Amino acid sequence: MNNKVLIAFATKCGATEEAAKRITDTLGRKFGLTVDLVNLGREAHPNFSQYGSIVVGSGIRMGKWYKEALQFLKNDFQGRNLALFVCSMNEGGKPETYPVAVERLKKVSEEHSKAKHVTLGVFGGRMRFMGRVTADNLVEDKVDAWAENLQNTKQLAALN
Repeated sequence: MNNKVLIAFATKCGATEEAAKRITDTLGRKFGLTVDLVNLGREAHPNFSQYGSIVVGSGIRMGKWYKEALQFLKNDFQGRNLALFVCSMNEGGKPETYPVAVERLKKVSEEHSKAKHVTLGVFGGRMRFMGRVTADNLVEDKVDAWAENLQNTKQLAALN
């Protein structure tokens, strides 16, 4: 297995992109991995054949993943490890609703992917109204800790 990691994400309000960039930075800068970042809204069908591990992130709107991320998850990731994360303003950012977000993430992973799942991450999100951020509960330290955990526990196959 190679040590290249693809991080693919779909975002609307920017929280998922910010989280994806932080994960990219942590895995690349801190652990020396080769990491590529792809916005699925701009590149719907990235070639992932050269990657040993894939991280897919999506925002949540009305309780659902963004369609670009769901489409990407339909790929056959056999032989690769897959980590999934979501940024959800309402579910992931509140302790009392966090379990709901985790259950939805598990359901998405079971319904939309055949790959062996490495780990699941749920972070807060961001809400915009008329172009302005009206609420933001993305916790950057939580994103960083999740990314470090991917490497520290050798959860990505490319890292063994």
